[in-house]
Amino acid sequence: MSDLVTPFTIVERLDSEAAIQEYLAQVIADGDAEEVIRAQANIQAARSILASDITQ
Repeated sequence: MSDLVTPFTIVERLDSEAAIQEYLAQVIADGDAEEVIRAQANIQAARSILASDITQ
């Protein structure tokens, strides 16, 4: 039996401002500075996608 691994990108799950805010709150609560930096990039990508969805 082979196990299938589905690629996961957090950006795909950040589909609203509320989701972004919750994600950021969780990352900050964890206290890992490097993860906060990665989260900023993820949030920027998610907001870019959200903005493009609005303009279409």
